Amino acid sequence: MKYLITFLLLTFSMISYSQHCDVYIPNAFTPNEDGVNDLWRPSINCDDLVEYSCKIVNSHGEVLWETDDIYEYWNGESLNNISRVFSKDYYTEAGVYVYVVIIKKVFGSVEYEGIIHVIR
Repeated sequence: MKYLITFLLLTFSMISYSQHCDVYIPNAFTPNEDGVNDLWRPSINCDDLVEYSCKIVNSHGEVLWETDDIYEYWNGESLNNISRVFSKDYYTEAGVYVYVVIIKKVFGSVEYEGIIHVIR
């Protein structure tokens, strides 16, 4: 009696996936139009970025600025009409504000919250 032995060769490809993103979020800037640190934005280097959002809120929870464009800078301008009445021109006053940055990647999302000092 002869036995027929069949070998099934399975091959697997190992896919290396990195969850790593380089994120740098400045904690202060000076929007006084002197050409030094006048603009603020997070610096994000992430290959698997799917969606991005950033917003700046004041101590009352009012959104002063928001974007979903990873390359857009904040120049200290306030989108809040109440702040425009009390501040010189339409820029935010010197002070401490809160940023919320959300990075959505292929396999999950990360949220960064912190403070930013506007120095005039």
